[in-house]
Amino acid sequence: MKPTALLVTRDRAALLLLQAALDVLEIDTQICYSTEEAVAALVEQDFAAVVLDFDLPQAAQVARMSRIAHPVRKPLLGAMVGFYTAVNGAAECGINFVLHKPLNVEEVTRCLNASKKTMLANRRRSPRGKMETLVHLAFEGRVVPALSHDVSEHGLALQAPEALPHLQDVDLRFMLPGANHKVEAQCEVIWADKDGCAGLFFTQLTPQSRKHLKMWMAQRRPRREDAVRVLLPPMQKWYSKVAGR
Repeated sequence: MKPTALLVTRDRAALLLLQAALDVLEIDTQICYSTEEAVAALVEQDFAAVVLDFDLPQAAQVARMSRIAHPVRKPLLGAMVGFYTAVNGAAECGINFVLHKPLNVEEVTRCLNASKKTMLANRRRSPRGKMETLVHLAFEGRVVPALSHDVSEHGLALQAPEALPHLQDVDLRFMLPGANHKVEAQCEVIWADKDGCAGLFFTQLTPQSRKHLKMWMAQRRPRREDAVRVLLPPMQKWYSKVAGR
């Protein structure tokens, strides 16, 4: 199977040029026109590369999510920038190469040719790490995507692309892993670290969400203590496991 590159831009001329160059290198492409689409695609699929237009809103967030969704074999990350593009936060996103808009054939061909070996090496290195489901958090007038590590009847542990504030009123929604049911809840951030890891406690669930979550948990049949461990910070989880032996 050919490796696939994710192209995230609304610039039609740039898309055509990138698709043509990647086709020569025998790399398939998938296109997203918004950062919301791109985040969902990154969770669902493995990409050898992501080429991201930094003129799109929340582009840096997508770049950070590409690292979270694929922690073992991170996709090669390319940034498209224009003369007036604000690139605040781009440096810490782990950009591998930069393409200047309007794109020209020589620069695109040179960058992609130089990057092809790395794309293929990253793809072969090791299997993708497990991430259960995409979560959307709404607070302080904005929406932040995250990836859950574990879910229980009482809350969930997740990885966000930024440090989360300690808030008592966060709106949350996600699809239950392996099921076609959406959970909507209000939550409290009960712990969070500077790297974006956090534990959230459900303070209020919609009736439908509670029903679907209870059924999902019954099918999963977790041990009773797992419901608490999901909400604990990493060191406390380790201590709880050792103490329980």
